[in-house]
Amino acid sequence: MGTDLFHELVLGLLNSGEVLIDDIEVIKDPQGDRISVIQNGDFQADVIGQPPAKWRVIGTHGDHGKTVVTTDPDNAENQVLRLTATGPTEDKHNHASTTFAAGETIDTRTEYSISFRAKWLSGSNQLNTRLYFNYLQRTFLLNVPDQWGTPGEVNSTRVASNTGPTYAGLLHSPVIPQADDSVSISVRATDLHGVSTVKLWYAANGEGWTETPMTLSAGRYQGLVPPHPPGTAVRFYVEGQDNEGAITFFPATGAEGGAFFEIEDYRSNLGKLHNLRIIMDPRDVAFMYRDINRMSNDRLPATVVYDERDIFYDVGVRLKGSAFGRNNDSVAGLSIRFQPDQLFRGVHETLSIERAGDRREIVAKHMLNHAAGGLQSFYDDIAHVITPRDQDTGIALFAMARTGDVYFESLYEDPNNVSVFNLELLYSPRQTIEPRNPESPKRNFPYTHDRGRTEIEDLGSSKETYRWNFQLRGARSRDDYEPLIAAARAFSMEGQALENAVSKTIDVDQWMRTFAMLSLNGNDDVYTRLWEHNFRMYVAPDTGKLIAVPWDLDRAFRLARTATPWGTLNNANQPNNVAKIIERPIFNRLFWGHIVDIANNTATAEYMTPWTEHLGKLAGQNFTGIRDHLVARADWLLEQTPAPLAFQITTNQDNEIVTDTASFQLTGEGWVDVREIRLSDGTSLPVTWLDERSWQTVVPLSPGTNKIDLVALNHQHEIVGTDNITIVMNTVNPVVESLRISEINYHPLAPSNAERLLIPDVIADDFEFIEILNIGSTPIDLTSVRFDDGIDFTFPHETLAPDEVAVVVRNAKAFVTRYGDEIRILGKFASGSLRKDGETLRVSAKDGTAILDFAYDNFAPWPTAAAGQGATLEIIDVRHTAPLAFQTPHRWQASPQIGGTPGRHELNTLGDLDGNGQIGADDLNHLCEDMSLNRPSIDLNRDGRANRLDLEFMVADLLGTHFGDANLDGTFNSADMVFTMLENLYEDGIANNAAWTTGDWNCDGDFDSEDIVEVFKRGGYTETANASSLLSLLASARTDDQDKRSKINTSVDHEGVNTKQ
Repeated sequence: MGTDLFHELVLGLLNSGEVLIDDIEVIKDPQGDRISVIQNGDFQADVIGQPPAKWRVIGTHGDHGKTVVTTDPDNAENQVLRLTATGPTEDKHNHASTTFAAGETIDTRTEYSISFRAKWLSGSNQLNTRLYFNYLQRTFLLNVPDQWGTPGEVNSTRVASNTGPTYAGLLHSPVIPQADDSVSISVRATDLHGVSTVKLWYAANGEGWTETPMTLSAGRYQGLVPPHPPGTAVRFYVEGQDNEGAITFFPATGAEGGAFFEIEDYRSNLGKLHNLRIIMDPRDVAFMYRDINRMSNDRLPATVVYDERDIFYDVGVRLKGSAFGRNNDSVAGLSIRFQPDQLFRGVHETLSIERAGDRREIVAKHMLNHAAGGLQSFYDDIAHVITPRDQDTGIALFAMARTGDVYFESLYEDPNNVSVFNLELLYSPRQTIEPRNPESPKRNFPYTHDRGRTEIEDLGSSKETYRWNFQLRGARSRDDYEPLIAAARAFSMEGQALENAVSKTIDVDQWMRTFAMLSLNGNDDVYTRLWEHNFRMYVAPDTGKLIAVPWDLDRAFRLARTATPWGTLNNANQPNNVAKIIERPIFNRLFWGHIVDIANNTATAEYMTPWTEHLGKLAGQNFTGIRDHLVARADWLLEQTPAPLAFQITTNQDNEIVTDTASFQLTGEGWVDVREIRLSDGTSLPVTWLDERSWQTVVPLSPGTNKIDLVALNHQHEIVGTDNITIVMNTVNPVVESLRISEINYHPLAPSNAERLLIPDVIADDFEFIEILNIGSTPIDLTSVRFDDGIDFTFPHETLAPDEVAVVVRNAKAFVTRYGDEIRILGKFASGSLRKDGETLRVSAKDGTAILDFAYDNFAPWPTAAAGQGATLEIIDVRHTAPLAFQTPHRWQASPQIGGTPGRHELNTLGDLDGNGQIGADDLNHLCEDMSLNRPSIDLNRDGRANRLDLEFMVADLLGTHFGDANLDGTFNSADMVFTMLENLYEDGIANNAAWTTGDWNCDGDFDSEDIVEVFKRGGYTETANASSLLSLLASARTDDQDKRSKINTSVDHEGVNTKQ
């Protein structure tokens, strides 16, 4: 990219900072002739404290005078360059550069090596190097110490025993003095050692300084400046000395500070518009407007007076805009940075002043605000600006939030440094001040766009190939181009691959609305029309996708009425990649849907007339022609929309449907105005558009006959179509059978210090959550399922896959902070919270059927470790716990892990001690064996002890039977006695050879009379109708035991007892 008119090395920091650089070398043909092309890479011959010879240090990297040669702090015999940046480097200015020696030129067929030594001092450590324009471009990350400073010790540098007086409340009065007024300057000064003297220094129009004493009165030091002629800009500062001789200034930079007042010049226009006056040193003004400095982003000191009343001292001012704008006096704008303790209108750190003579941009931005729906709103203003140069004074636009922190903080809960990419042309300089002298400073104008325009397309994997055409305007320290590169790759695809890829990298719907608005407001100087610029993209903090932002709308309403609905060819007759995205059928319907919405609700004579009249009066211009052009353009675009289409269901030709599923997929048709499809009860349905007219959605069903009434809404939530169909569901609602609560965090631990740092106002209750689980074998539809007792929450239109876990939380940000962002969050409590002393939770299906209805508590036998000790309540065997049993304390346990285990519930079976998924005789044997060892794993009833009560719990509660039921068929009867006697272990004299199925029912390892006494004492024996007596059965069993054995076979699965005979 860029021209090859100059042959030089360019260095720059990506943001404000300081580094030391030395031993810079550029070697041509390093494996061969090794020709050094750098003229001054070691700085040894330079004067300390001065800029280096043969280098141009300009803009943010030199205009301030701080980029100078200095002594190497590690070697007093060596000299190095101290490169200081007050802002980021960029392509055409604001960097350090040096021309190749002896007329050497860059040969793209030759290998070069670039080397240097560098040490980071402060600020940005991102040092960008390149051969002009962007050959061999690379950004180096200089080493930064892991630990800064010397905590616990006296500072090794910049330490002072006496820092001198400090100041507050600097003020001049009158704010705008008349020519015959003396001006009072006052300030509060304090010092630990006492203030000795305070002086006032002032200078008129950049001329010599005058000193006058300040006297203390009513806690303020005051001094007078005598009258001056109208229009005089008077600069002043305060010098104070304490009783030990330490001297300080305010503003802190003294004679270079930005404290001014200006004698009344009658350029104000107080009335219907706010006034903003900018006061600067005339010498700085002349410097700022020199042709070699106009692209400088280094700020010069100034004072701003708002409405001739409010004073903002020591602000920073620079020109703003492209090389075209800054070199055109009629449109050259200004950027002001305010001090952090005195923001503009209490909010804005920066203010951009747009001085385009045609102020139509305010109308275009008002349209953005009104249309909303994903468009970017900029609440700009119109004001009368009193500029440092008389000829520039007049009405201008205020652009305040722009794409800065205030803007994103108003859009997102936690934006945290948003990457913003500014698509821009290259404005490459063509001349130097001294013709044919490449070492002379470059003129910012004239410029060329040759090899300086680009498309959003795949430029490779290196961020450096994107850097100058996609300028990073936010999160510069992160320097993350990956979201842009991913989108650029997607834009270079075709067909279905394009459709799939762009859906993952950009917010397609938002882009379609943006380009629909650009089509309506008729901006011709924007990406996809004449030039590839005036377009920004930022990475949405919540989705990671690129959001489109129309930029610089001063050429709005200039497209021909019948210009193509979307840009297809630029002024070089080249296509753009956005056009092919808009032309994909499913995206094209979005585009036209937005056209219809904006054209009918914003771009109308009825709506725009009062606003164009109002804004025109403020701007001092007649916007009637703009309104008429807009309405005509909107009418023409509406004529180009696809033919209207009735909304209808096409599934089964609208006939009744019978299904066994709890949800059903419907298909249908609709016009471009269909924005949303809802059920008649207001439930919004997820809709997939298959092409420009065909849609499909899934509707939830209840058992029985369902009359499905669908309602189609447009962007304004107005009904644009209805249709209905009857669907009969023949099965039980699976959500009732399969949805379960698996974990409850009703008394969370207090937030940690780390959590408080991330969320300062967080409290313990913010970490509450309820985990749910699908225990079924098919997905379940959660639409309109709700918590209607305990907390208030209605599930959105979501499905839960088999064995899938999700959570409902009180505070999503708190939950993610503690548990991470990989757990599926279905939503936040609409109201209420989980009571710490226990309460009832009820979950109901859409038709009101109770899914779960139980109460938990915070005292034993409920697990008390969940009551504020850090654990949560976890259901032990959620798959095999009946809904009514959720009320039973022993079905729950305290989570073994502090904070619980949301998102990873184990589907355990209570009582399955051998881990085979079933409860049976082997588990009883395991329990008997482990009971003597007091192993916690067999504390089945959760009373904190492992004993015979757990055996009774397993037999009665888990197996649903009685002691003595050897074959586990659910009944203790004569068959069990036969079954055990056939084993011939009764009182056989051999120790520890019996088990549950062979008569050991008291867990002592033997089958003897004690077992028989035990089981009959407990009761539960059932007479066998066909047996004359137990003795006859036993006798029969002993004579034909093999036959009996073959006829008795039992098994137990996890759903209950199943006996086969």
